[in-house]
Amino acid sequence: MSTTAAEMETSESSQAEITPTLRVSSLRAEFRTDSGTAIAVDGMSYDVHAGETLAIVGESGSGKSVTSLAIMGLIPNPPGRVTAGEVWFENHDLLKLSEREMQKIRGNKVSMIFQEPMTSLNPVLSIERQMVEGIIEHLDLSPHAARQHALDMLKRVHIPDPESRLSEFPHQLSGGMLQRIMIAMALSCNPMVLLADEPTTALDVTIQAQILNIMCDLRDEFDTAIVLITHDMGVVAEMADRVIIMYAGRKVEEGTVTNIFQNPQHPYTRGLLGALPKLGFAGPVGSQTLNEIPGIVPALTDLPAGCRFAARCSYATEQCVAQYPPFEEKTTAHWAACWESANLPEGNQE
Repeated sequence: MSTTAAEMETSESSQAEITPTLRVSSLRAEFRTDSGTAIAVDGMSYDVHAGETLAIVGESGSGKSVTSLAIMGLIPNPPGRVTAGEVWFENHDLLKLSEREMQKIRGNKVSMIFQEPMTSLNPVLSIERQMVEGIIEHLDLSPHAARQHALDMLKRVHIPDPESRLSEFPHQLSGGMLQRIMIAMALSCNPMVLLADEPTTALDVTIQAQILNIMCDLRDEFDTAIVLITHDMGVVAEMADRVIIMYAGRKVEEGTVTNIFQNPQHPYTRGLLGALPKLGFAGPVGSQTLNEIPGIVPALTDLPAGCRFAARCSYATEQCVAQYPPFEEKTTAHWAACWESANLPEGNQE
């Protein structure tokens, strides 16, 4: 039976729609320390598509930021290195590209908002110098055209009096203003992928809401794929389409925002959700307390053989301690690595 040109075109179009913009596969990153080798990221895999926001959530030290630094080729070596995995973007494995090849992609097609703008921006260079340099490098514009483009980007992120801000230095600007500038820099070349590492850290709730709205608007305008790294489940509910929960370097749960919030399949996710203050929570002093996850994250230089969360988990069994659970689909489009998922109570309550 022959295939018509129209059918072939439809098939190719469908394939293009399901092909992820960025695919991370079995990524592993290690750091050499005085105490031994710390496995910061262990077998991380995910896809993110155009116009989609994927949130990666976990405590400090879970491997969220290291995953993004590995994708960008920014892990310092020594002491760190990527020891396994693939990062596919536009039919290229980014991990196999030379530094010169990565420079053409980094800050251009794949960009990153770093966690601390005050330390990520050069304190002795003006905002204009730092923005224009990348624009000229990647968009091949004249200095005058690059400056105008930088000015336009500052306007897009609602920087007041952008002409004056261009000539100022980082120490002259507030944290919220610097974060907007970091977003403007990251999006100035219309990236296909934006890695946002705690973009609202240390900002008050009003500025935080403004930053999230700006990111949503720019994502919708440019159809950018966003990987949002955060520990704030409120930001996840506001921004994300899908969620990955990381713990001690590994992905322990993945699903849609609805699945994760309404029926989490891993005790660690339930612990994170249980620690959130709820509307109407305030009451007489001492009447209510937030839930807490007991214990601490295991040392990355001495990881247990079984589930890495077992020592902190009230559902843990001997099997959990002895053997790491497979990462498998528990319900439709909802995966978790837990031996006891079927025994957890319905909903998101402990």
